Amino acid sequence: MLLRRYDNRNIRLFNALEHLIELPRVKVRCTEDLTDLIDRAEEAVRSLTELQCPVKFYDNWIVHCVVRKLDANSRESWEISREETPEFPKYQDLVRFLERRIQTLEQSRNTAEPLESAS
Repeated sequence: MLLRRYDNRNIRLFNALEHLIELPRVKVRCTEDLTDLIDRAEEAVRSLTELQCPVKFYDNWIVHCVVRKLDANSRESWEISREETPEFPKYQDLVRFLERRIQTLEQSRNTAEPLESAS
């Protein structure tokens, strides 16, 4: 009875899809917000995979859910990165792009900080 109540596949599926739809919007170019977006999307995709949903067939939809939550600069960079590729983007392509973007933003933030004098 407990399993039936708490391990309801339909509810788990609904919750995973709802998490994708309700991903937090990234308002400004911020590594913390981008990281949170990826983490939440990954959690939802993992849940779908655990439910044995054919996630690879939903790549376009998942990519759309995540991209629409990006800040304007990140979304523009994503679109520019896709210009040379005629294939539809895969979710893992987007994850790799966002991970590189976060790393680049962190590095540029670190190099933009003034160096302290050694005196």
